[in-house]
Amino acid sequence: MNVFLLTSHPVAPPWNSGDKNLARTLLLGEAGVDFSFIGDRADPSPWPQRHHRVQMRSGGFAPSAVEKLRLFGHLLRGAPRADAAHLIVSFQSSRVTPRLLGGLPLLRERPFLATCPSGQFHPLPLLQRARGVVALSARTAKKLREDGVARVEHIPPGVDLERFTPQPVEDGWAHLDVGEGPFLLFAGHHDRFGGLEQALDVVAAVRRRVPAVRLIAAMRHRPSEDQADMRERLAAMVRERDLEGAVVELGGLANMLAAILAAHAVIFQPSRLGLKMELPLTLLEALACGRPVVVNDLETLPEIGGPPAVRVGDPGDPAVVDHLVSLLHDPGYFDECSGAARALAVERYDAAAMVRRYAELYRGLS
Repeated sequence: MNVFLLTSHPVAPPWNSGDKNLARTLLLGEAGVDFSFIGDRADPSPWPQRHHRVQMRSGGFAPSAVEKLRLFGHLLRGAPRADAAHLIVSFQSSRVTPRLLGGLPLLRERPFLATCPSGQFHPLPLLQRARGVVALSARTAKKLREDGVARVEHIPPGVDLERFTPQPVEDGWAHLDVGEGPFLLFAGHHDRFGGLEQALDVVAAVRRRVPAVRLIAAMRHRPSEDQADMRERLAAMVRERDLEGAVVELGGLANMLAAILAAHAVIFQPSRLGLKMELPLTLLEALACGRPVVVNDLETLPEIGGPPAVRVGDPGDPAVVDHLVSLLHDPGYFDECSGAARALAVERYDAAAMVRRYAELYRGLS
């Protein structure tokens, strides 16, 4: 059986979207099918030979409007040779894209499965035509069922537990090469509501008790953003909180594995998730590496897990600061939380288990 993976981005580096990361996990797993997928002709990744890559030009970071139209044109000219399709797209509020997708022969003439990594917007008319719809969170699965979508499956995203594995923080310091810690990590966006300001507030509070702690900021930028302006805004926020010298900004193409391993914990307390994956992959990778995470109660974030692996609280919550100080100061407490984080990842976020769940759905498409 051949399944065409239809994604909003070519499945190629940089790995900066939930759509691409979910597709990559399926391509590298054992789903029991052969895949066709859109890739970047400049991508040197060693994809499994049984899969067929449709090579197209790509701007790399995110597809432009011209590139999207080129992709639609390619798919309209002739339906790819596939028995079924799997749509993996984070939809924005526009109604145009779902209508264009719904008109493709690939989705009109073949059974298809749909996965929506983001919970922001769901094109119900298109999803109601799907043979099955996958929600990453229980919250979205419940909402889709209430909205009348049949055959909804709840399958959380998976992490490569062999690549993301616990190692001493000192190993992370060596790989990251930004000096010795201790560090906390914020991995998000520069967006005003994306959690950066909250992470800086938390670090400022923690530094009153652990003066040596620094924040690693590994933030992806969007193509429309002015990077010089973003750096200026970050510098201003750092000065406002007297954090000069306490923030290490790695840029949008950071070595995320090294950044995770270098930190004692990962902080993510945004005001909104927007198009971000409902269960952000960096947080799940952190758990797999034995790094506790701190989130707030926004939307789906509490679903990730509970204490001691996952602490839910606002930036101003004294209990959050106490927790982080203990992680930094008390090796026994860190080991306890680290072990719980790894156990949670193994139980809930194993990539192999995720792929097996999708393999069952693919069999239902034949």
